[in-house]
Amino acid sequence: MFNLKIIENELTKRSNHEIRFSHESYYMSDDFGFYRKLIVDNKDSGIKVRLDHLQEAQERGKLEEKYRYLLGEIQKVSNR
Repeated sequence: MFNLKIIENELTKRSNHEIRFSHESYYMSDDFGFYRKLIVDNKDSGIKVRLDHLQEAQERGKLEEKYRYLLGEIQKVSNR
């Protein structure tokens, strides 16, 4: 079952930063989809995450790839 809290906790553990998803959803007109922003250490990181893509990755057993990508993005933001 897809659970955002589990993903937030896993990203927090792996990144050594406090990670959570925004409560608000935003619309991407160029992609015709909705995303949430990733909040890193209580700051808007500017990282956009399509939850449907995360759920699909989990269903296909490819969630680890999404974790690696998001951790790379988190690292870039935290080094600014």
